[in-house]
Amino acid sequence: MDKNQKTVELPNTNELTEELCRREGVEEIVIEAHTKFRIEVVGKAPREFEGPARLLINAD
Repeated sequence: MDKNQKTVELPNTNELTEELCRREGVEEIVIEAHTKFRIEVVGKAPREFEGPARLLINAD
């Protein structure tokens, strides 16, 4: 790395998630541990998951 370049420290995933949750237009759905859930989108194959999970809907 060039000595004149600055390194940028990136936030971890949890910090990014917390910041997004505070934003207007973002809805959070919390899925508890061991809870199975399914996401279906028209025109796509359904996907199945198991919590814990945090789903963020960014409608902005």
